[in-house]
Amino acid sequence: MNDFTNTATSKSLTLKLWRGERMCLIAMDVANPEPDFVGFSIEVKSPGETAFMPLRNRIAFSYPKPPRLPLPLRSSSLHSRRPSRNSVGPLPAEP
Repeated sequence: MNDFTNTATSKSLTLKLWRGERMCLIAMDVANPEPDFVGFSIEVKSPGETAFMPLRNRIAFSYPKPPRLPLPLRSSSLHSRRPSRNSVGPLPAEP
């Protein structure tokens, strides 16, 4: 353990924290999880509060952008719905 990490183990759960600037990275390892174990959530209680709140995940992953496919000019739905100067307004309601 040093000034920036802390590790603890209880039963089959190991938890390790890495302290950063204004954030903390949390790593967990569950030894021999139940066959139906699918995940968990973490709730925290701030000092002076009475209720627990879900801890928000701020990790984001970057994925490659899909290639842009050119759209044909005449068959694009954008062109078929664009109003022109000669457009007729809405029809009057029937009595």
